[in-house]
Amino acid sequence: SQGKADKAAGWQWQGKLWPMPIHGFAKNGAWSVVTPPKGASGASVTIALRDTPESRALFPFPFRLSITYALHGERISVTHQVTNPGDVAMPFSIGNHITFALPLGGQGDAADARISADGRARLLLDAYGRPAGTGAVGPLEAAPLSSLGTETALPLLWSGFRRRPAVTLTQPGVGSIMIMQQSRRPAERDVVAFNLWGNVDKGFFSPEPWYGRQNALSDGGVVLLPPGQSFTWAFSADIRL
Repeated sequence: SQGKADKAAGWQWQGKLWPMPIHGFAKNGAWSVVTPPKGASGASVTIALRDTPESRALFPFPFRLSITYALHGERISVTHQVTNPGDVAMPFSIGNHITFALPLGGQGDAADARISADGRARLLLDAYGRPAGTGAVGPLEAAPLSSLGTETALPLLWSGFRRRPAVTLTQPGVGSIMIMQQSRRPAERDVVAFNLWGNVDKGFFSPEPWYGRQNALSDGGVVLLPPGQSFTWAFSADIRL
């Protein structure tokens, strides 16, 4: 059976309730270095995570996950690969909490930071942070970071972007960072591409690129990966200072 969410305790799978931390479990796993940093014109490193008895107490599937971080000039690219070595389809979604310190380069005032994005649709959430429909939102055009609220997320949907989803953080007179999704558009139209949040006073902005949505396991996950197959998701950040 598909997974169903429980707002208090976790999610249901095949008649059993499985606990799940709000940000998943991979961030707390024991990652290993697969390939050390290398490269003459750039640098890259690949790290990997696989299922353990601890992970299977939360997510009852065997899996392999690798992430490659590569730096080439002013661009950092992050490529995730998920593999299902099991014998049943595996539901999952994935996201990244990449965060940038403000002010950019330690120069100027964080309050000058501006956000631009062509996303015209957002995911609405209920009081428990679960999807509750979709809503229209005008494109962000050099909007002050403070307009997002104080650490209040703005989930922008893939379906709202006319082109490849991208978000740009600009600090006039200092520089800019453009974060872009590199993966194919999901078949599911209500998938979050970026979960924007930040705080001027605390000095950070997190575009949170996603391939998923809040409470994804409630309907079996955004991606249902067949046995023996792999899934790749990537994004990049162009940094100009």
